[in-house]
Amino acid sequence: MDTIPDDISSLVEDNFGDDEVDNCKDNDSDGIWPVIWDFAGQAVYRAIHPIFMCPEAVYVLAFDLSKNLFDKPGGNTGDNPSVPNPDSEDSNLDHIMRWMDMVHSLKHSAESETLPPVILVGTHADSVKEDPDRIMDCLLDRFCKNRLLGEHIAGSVAVDNTRAGKTLGQEDPGIVRLRRQILEVANKLPHTKKEVPLQWLYIESKIQHEAQCGVKYIPKLSFKGEIVEKFCKIQVDDVEAILNFLHDRGTIIYHENANDSNGLVVLDPQWLVNVLCKIITVVPSREEKINIRSHRKKLKEKGILAKELLDHACREQGLEQVEQSLLFLMEKFNLLFRCPSMDNEEIYLVPCMLTARPGKEIIPTAVDTSSSPMYVTFKTEYVPIGLFSRLVVLFGVWASTKSSCEQQQIFANAARFVLDGKNFLGLVCFKSVIKLLVWSQDKLDPFCNDSGFHSEVYR
Repeated sequence: MDTIPDDISSLVEDNFGDDEVDNCKDNDSDGIWPVIWDFAGQAVYRAIHPIFMCPEAVYVLAFDLSKNLFDKPGGNTGDNPSVPNPDSEDSNLDHIMRWMDMVHSLKHSAESETLPPVILVGTHADSVKEDPDRIMDCLLDRFCKNRLLGEHIAGSVAVDNTRAGKTLGQEDPGIVRLRRQILEVANKLPHTKKEVPLQWLYIESKIQHEAQCGVKYIPKLSFKGEIVEKFCKIQVDDVEAILNFLHDRGTIIYHENANDSNGLVVLDPQWLVNVLCKIITVVPSREEKINIRSHRKKLKEKGILAKELLDHACREQGLEQVEQSLLFLMEKFNLLFRCPSMDNEEIYLVPCMLTARPGKEIIPTAVDTSSSPMYVTFKTEYVPIGLFSRLVVLFGVWASTKSSCEQQQIFANAARFVLDGKNFLGLVCFKSVIKLLVWSQDKLDPFCNDSGFHSEVYR
């Protein structure tokens, strides 16, 4: 490396060459700048979000103040109406709480603070007839009843987003306050002032240049040899530390794969979003072969992704060499689950493509069976994202050893498995609990509760 890039050198000059930096009270010269992710709300995108989330971020949770917290927005699926929304019965408050629960899954503590921090932002303040702050207070009171999620809240503000980006003095004061809150919260994070080698920023600059030139991804060993060792004069013993630093910065997407020393390093995060969406798309092309069209139909109707369709999607995008790395990411973050093969065909369950079904259609009521259900509860009062689908797959694998997996019925919120000729296993997912029941078709059978399935399931 002969010279330091202009953008890096100017940053150094701004922070270390100004004698007035030490006297600056507002920390405007501390080199803190935002890397922003805007998460869409459709089912497919929401399933992808955890891949991009990191515990070192500041999260801004925006909601519409003009919408009643207890109203149900319905089953709007956005741009792709063929993708079902299993949470259509959730209220606006439920959606807020589910987002908070997702952030809570990254919980860690530092200096007695609960991280990651979340700033609540109520938008459309201009459309609210009553005092916007009163609505915000109402939401904060709800978090007082759910302290585990409420501990993440580091600030709140109501904004009139129609006055964003205006000239000084005309901009909404709430937006000005929001900027200040974000900087104040960021300044308190333990890693904000952590020193990193200057050459790491040069590596970041190189990566951004490569992405702009159309390089979407690079294998880990190539990243080490072609970028790190080429542009770092200092000895680099821990490439993993650089990768994690850049991932936390939002520059790349990287998740360590213990089974692959040459894992995928994504240089263009938006490219990864597009690729994953194309892999699980249900929209067929008239030019496709009938068997591929049939696989797409099964994905749409049953949430089952055939390996042949996965191979086809990767081949169409020229991604055969990184297919296993993409599969690792999708399995790691519950975007899909490997299922027992049917007719020697490798298949995957894609939860975000499943439709919902009333629980009473899946398992019998208490009066129809002599069995007692078991309930799995959660301290956050919400079922963690991806957990129900993982349980369904695990139970499905076990149930397939008892009977044909073709008899399984799996939906977004419920599943039923046939264990033998007369015994069944059912699961139903509610907002805050998962209900599990083993029952016999013949409730008059005195031995129906002694089949052995109860002890196998409940242990």
